[in-house]
Amino acid sequence: MEWIYCAWYLTRKDGAVGIDGVDAQEYERNLGENLQSLVDRLKSGLYRASAVKRVYIPKAGSSGPKVREKRPIGIPAFEDKILQRAVQMVLEPIYE
Repeated sequence: MEWIYCAWYLTRKDGAVGIDGVDAQEYERNLGENLQSLVDRLKSGLYRASAVKRVYIPKAGSSGPKVREKRPIGIPAFEDKILQRAVQMVLEPIYE
């Protein structure tokens, strides 16, 4: 639990919300319960990442009178961002 709390602390809180619509403030309301549920699902093998929200943003350098080109980006759910941060915390020292 200490590891996942650290991952939560390091996760950016002002990013866009994912497909589930849950932002950092909403997740934090029941932080202990939410993180415990995440750890339990992860340990039991029941954790499944939610779908990633697809958003199209203007491509760099495509501003002008012509039609702007867009590129897709994916926005994961906040809970998935926490788990991604936890995995990054494990792998980064190995690869550095």
